[in-house]
Amino acid sequence: MYTIDSTSITVSGFSAGGFMAAQLAIAYSSNFSAFGIFAGGPYDCARNQDFFTVCMYNATPSIELPTSNIKEWSAEGRIESIDNLLSKKVYVQSGVLDEVIGLSVTRELVTQLENFVSRENIRHVELEGAAHVFPTNSDILNITTSAVAKDIQPQCNSSTHPFIANCGYDGAGEMLQWLYNDNLTIPPSKPKTSELQGTLHKYPQTHSLGAMGLAEHGYYYLPSTCRPNSTSLQPRKCKLHLALHGCTMSHNDIGEIFLRSSGYLDWAEANDMVVMFPQAERDETLRPIWNGTEFAGGALACFDWIGWVGDDADWKSGKQMRAIMNAVEWIAKQSEGEEGEWRRDDEL
Repeated sequence: MYTIDSTSITVSGFSAGGFMAAQLAIAYSSNFSAFGIFAGGPYDCARNQDFFTVCMYNATPSIELPTSNIKEWSAEGRIESIDNLLSKKVYVQSGVLDEVIGLSVTRELVTQLENFVSRENIRHVELEGAAHVFPTNSDILNITTSAVAKDIQPQCNSSTHPFIANCGYDGAGEMLQWLYNDNLTIPPSKPKTSELQGTLHKYPQTHSLGAMGLAEHGYYYLPSTCRPNSTSLQPRKCKLHLALHGCTMSHNDIGEIFLRSSGYLDWAEANDMVVMFPQAERDETLRPIWNGTEFAGGALACFDWIGWVGDDADWKSGKQMRAIMNAVEWIAKQSEGEEGEWRRDDEL
């Protein structure tokens, strides 16, 4: 048996997932002890621009109103108290060659966060030679999908699908060590993910755990040390980390590449850490986004940071946000069940 340590729940994301990670960490600030953002931008950025692309492509979006909104919504209870953010550890990383989001956008995020988070708690990394990719220190595993040939290794300096590349930099590890105060055990030398002793499971993203733009299932990794064990006298306390993919990086798009090649699982196995991978899906429904334009905001399987699912997309009441938080609660409840409740047929 094990329990989720409620003081050790963290979240991170890449690109659109980075925007969503910031939304979750700020709106639900009492639930997350720390957060990491790879190639993301300011909270509430897209609501306050002529079009959401002003929050991309190395533009310099205005953050005055988004920052003011954080303060106002905190006072109104639309998001949790900004006082919770002061002592959070935050990791922000961007590639110097990133032309999809860009350094200037990520720098505006850091400037915004400095209004609420102690500066010494923010680690900002600008990675030389890296484009718009999630950086790792090993090649992606030979996992063949219809979208990615197994003999093709993405280059760190190229913003190309599947947006994960060997940059000689363990992004997941560097981020997690910062979030957990350098108290984590360094995993064995890579690549080891294919040999990990834990198991990858599906979880439902339907009913209260689902929302428009989310896939039918998300995934979570259960390290071997956190599996129910009838011989344990005391439940093991396990950490929980949420890892949010970028556009076109969902399981439906690239299979298990983000799950298994990003580096999260190696650190999870070595550190009693359950990792959740919420999943967006492609949805080409035209809906008004924050500036009023009709737009297919889910066409590339992006998490909603542009108001496509609703005007409250980055509040606690936001449909995708609420579904993800309900899934966190679901995972925590699963950890408290009997050993037989873990379904082997859900393992991948």
